[in-house]
Amino acid sequence: MTSTPPQSPILDSPPNTHGLRMRTAIVVAIVSALVTVVAMYEVVRGDVSPVSKRFFALVAIIAFAGLIYGMTQALLAVIATTAERRRLEREVSERRTGDRARKPKK
Repeated sequence: MTSTPPQSPILDSPPNTHGLRMRTAIVVAIVSALVTVVAMYEVVRGDVSPVSKRFFALVAIIAFAGLIYGMTQALLAVIATTAERRRLEREVSERRTGDRARKPKK
């Protein structure tokens, strides 16, 4: 019987992306901010029925939650981008040879 050797994990594979991309997160935050402002304006203006006022208040709360989510995802995307740059710089510095090679710490 022939058996296949277990596959070793590939170390050079790109890291997994978690969450939204930066551009998408910023768009979500901006749209949510606009919806929040418009809904709050309708609530504060006060010339709508009480049912409509409650509806706009609910929309404002949900949109505000979307704004917080979008801003958090944008912040996490910035952190992930910075970490990826550091990882790539470290890989490049470790590949150097000759005089430019990284010296071991003493």
